[in-house]
Amino acid sequence: MLSSAEIQYLLDSAKFSVLWLTTRNKAIIALMLDSGIRQNEVCTLVKKGLDFDRGALQVTGKVSKDRLVPLGYISKMLLEDYLSQFLH
Repeated sequence: MLSSAEIQYLLDSAKFSVLWLTTRNKAIIALMLDSGIRQNEVCTLVKKGLDFDRGALQVTGKVSKDRLVPLGYISKMLLEDYLSQFLH
């Protein structure tokens, strides 16, 4: 388990000069830490698999098997922030 300082270090290291890249990277890190999803599962996420109301997302894992994983508060907040940048 990572300490709060280690998590903050990871999130701080996600910064880029382009805002949407920073937001995306922080959301990816939070998703992997909060829900334990794998790198490939993050890469294959689709927007329709997000259920903000239920606090869950559908991921396609190994052997193309779908499953629901919990969406933590921080992940939800960062994903909403990332997606809102493209809805204007």
